[in-house]
Amino acid sequence: MKNLVFSVLGGDDRHLMLFDMLCADGYEVIGYNLPRKQNTISDLNKIIAVSDIIILPLPVTKDGRTLHGSPKTDLCTLFSLCENKAVFAGKVSRDIVKLSKDKNITLIDYFASESMNIMNSIPTAEGALEIAMNNTDFTIFESRCLVAGYGRIGKILASYLSCLGADVFVAARKESDFSYIRTHRYTPVSFKNLSECVQDMDIIFNTVPAIVFDKAVLSNIKPKTLLIDLASTPGGVDYNTAKQLDINVISALSLPGKAAPRTAAKIIKDTIISMI
Repeated sequence: MKNLVFSVLGGDDRHLMLFDMLCADGYEVIGYNLPRKQNTISDLNKIIAVSDIIILPLPVTKDGRTLHGSPKTDLCTLFSLCENKAVFAGKVSRDIVKLSKDKNITLIDYFASESMNIMNSIPTAEGALEIAMNNTDFTIFESRCLVAGYGRIGKILASYLSCLGADVFVAARKESDFSYIRTHRYTPVSFKNLSECVQDMDIIFNTVPAIVFDKAVLSNIKPKTLLIDLASTPGGVDYNTAKQLDINVISALSLPGKAAPRTAAKIIKDTIISMI
């Protein structure tokens, strides 16, 4: 393993720290134009030729055509150079999978790892709490908080809110989720009753990647309620209606990389090494 040569291409602060962590673990690591880093070069042909493991960003692309990060690199050009190589990338779309197959690339989506998603929920939940605290004039303690969705993020976020003394409500769909919610002494809410529940909330956190906060629900949210949308694009809120109703909505995407890039980098590193 220690003889493997890694290359880190593109990304954000997480990937800069990932570069450092792999170096600290004794691996030979090459970066592609990473700012403020030694052993980084701009010749993609040279990087790919000497690399055993190529690490691409999370997400691998934001526009579907170029590598996420700077400088902008065409994915078709990049993948043409990666033939017969092992490439790790995050949030891989079907189009990217097809492109990798066409180029005979072994493409592994490290974001598909269940353990990574569970661990990633921790900085997401902490980041959500930070946003809530910075955008309210009251404490989490004794506030009424609704968590919409009881998946990985919802479970951890509800736990944190409860520990801070909030009165926690959790919206879910499955009967088994309602049972778990009750065992933690939260108040279970059916999505069918969401419109009624939101009337009394101080802070609402959405984790559902589908429009659950539509006009019918948003119309019942009181003016001073803070709504934080943690769900992946397109999110779970009808933003046009929310704007018309003057509801305070914050879209909070990619929180691990913003709230705790060092922890997020370690999660990526541990996941990739485990997969190897």
